[in-house]
Amino acid sequence: MRSHPQYWSLCQRTTDISCCPSWTLGNYVAILTNKFSCQKITEHHMSHTFKILRSCAKYYHNGTLGPDCWDMTTRRKDQSKCTNISRRCTKYNTVYQIFHFLVDKELMSPKIPVLKHGMLFSSTEKGKTMMNIYIDNFENWNCSDGVTTITGIEFGIKHNLFQDYLLTDTVYPAIAIVIVLVVMCVYTRSVFITLMTIIAIISSLIVSYFLYHVWNYTKFDKPNAELSETVSITLQHAALSMFVTSFTTAAAFYANYVSNITAIRCFGVYAGTAILVNYILMVTWLPAVVVLHERYLPNIFTCSKPPPQQSGFCTHTLWANLCQKLSKCLFTVLEASRVFFEKVLPCIVIKLRYLWLFWFLAFTVGGA
Repeated sequence: MRSHPQYWSLCQRTTDISCCPSWTLGNYVAILTNKFSCQKITEHHMSHTFKILRSCAKYYHNGTLGPDCWDMTTRRKDQSKCTNISRRCTKYNTVYQIFHFLVDKELMSPKIPVLKHGMLFSSTEKGKTMMNIYIDNFENWNCSDGVTTITGIEFGIKHNLFQDYLLTDTVYPAIAIVIVLVVMCVYTRSVFITLMTIIAIISSLIVSYFLYHVWNYTKFDKPNAELSETVSITLQHAALSMFVTSFTTAAAFYANYVSNITAIRCFGVYAGTAILVNYILMVTWLPAVVVLHERYLPNIFTCSKPPPQQSGFCTHTLWANLCQKLSKCLFTVLEASRVFFEKVLPCIVIKLRYLWLFWFLAFTVGGA
């Protein structure tokens, strides 16, 4: 990290010559053994430091070894405090800072002393300025050299990094949304209803187009019915089932309120409320939009133009052939999808039910 080009401008220093050393176990061992750098320490120095830590551990654990045992002004042990503690335990507050900040309690275990977790403090300030150092040095690194593994880093860039990843990954849901909107536009044959549905999604996060499908079914079943009757029949079929699904989903999110994590509790309340608001919009606002479309905008903002015989389009032979081919392709795709979902897929599922059962059972056993 210190080799990064921006480290020099970000590190804290008392002079213009060099950056302040990091708070690492190696540097503290160098201090205890009177070495200038951690690169000069050997196994003998580590053994000597470990003996010091073993002899001073009891003072730290009983609370007598504290941060005020060393007078930084006079650079000697405070004679009015920690009188029963040897000088090597209080020198520069090194032993206290090692125990309190850098190592875990397993180091002084009475059985087999092992250092499982350690901590170091860099001489840089946390914040957005550390973003480039993290991206260049740690983002694509596996955080391990075979002996030591980095389990966590706190550069103060969590929110900035989240926003950066979020913007990067936005392209995938954007592609999915475009595909969904194109399919919706093709099936409904109306840009207007598609746009209104987008507004409903933005307003309540979850939009169900189930109401419109029931509307079409009602119109097909009763083609001569008035608009008010069509809306009434549609809501009779859809409102209750939509309420059940919305209520159960909202209840599942509201159940997160019992969590001890504040963020999860807030998310549960927010998501549950959004689903209930979405239900209200689906049974009030969207039916009104559909009525408005059917009454005033039947042939405006359509995704596909009417046939040439009705609208006068494609009068030229080339355009006529192109329109006919596109219409045939669209009809073929729609018919193929209808046959697949209504006949082929149910046949495959029902006739091969035992195969699916054993197949997924094998996956379950293998995954366990």
